[in-house]
Parts: sequence; structure tokens; C-alpha cells
Amino acid sequence: MHEANAEALARLDAVRRQGRIGGRPTVMDPDRLAAARARHTQGQSPTQVAGALGVSLATIYRHLDLGKAHELDIPDQISARSPDTAQTSD
Repeated sequence: MHEANAEALARLDAVRRQGRIGGRPTVMDPDRLAAARARHTQGQSPTQVAGALGVSLATIYRHLDLGKAHELDIPDQISARSPDTAQTSD
């Protein structure tokens, strides 16, 4: 088992040295990424950008580096939850 794992890692290493990587291809080509950036700069929400470009919201957040909590599209009633409405486990 250990030998098979070592062989697989060696093959992956060889492929990477050739400039190839594995995994699923990205849906964000340079043109689509430029369009996403332009739409977001113009004030569209990440949800609107994702819908217009036909990609997932996660893809937009990942490629536009929008992962900070204060930039998420969270409704005010959820993000501004007061401590007295939080559930406690007594």
C-alpha cells in the first residue's frame, strides 16, 4: 500500500515538473474574470455577478477574493442579530 502511494506521488511530481496540474478545469477564463471584476466594481453584488456570468457564488468569492465576512451578502436581520436573540444551551 505504501509503495503504491509513493509511486502515485512520484507520478504527480513528474507531471507537475512538466507544467501540468491535475484537477477540474476552472470555469473562470480571463475574459469571464475581467467581466466579473468590472461588474463588481460597478456595484453589482456577488450574487448578481454570479447569476449574470452563469457561475456559482462560491466561484465569484474565490476569484474576486471576497471571503471576508463583512463583504458577504448576508441580510441585515441575520448579520445584526442581537445577543438577546442568540440561542443558549443551558
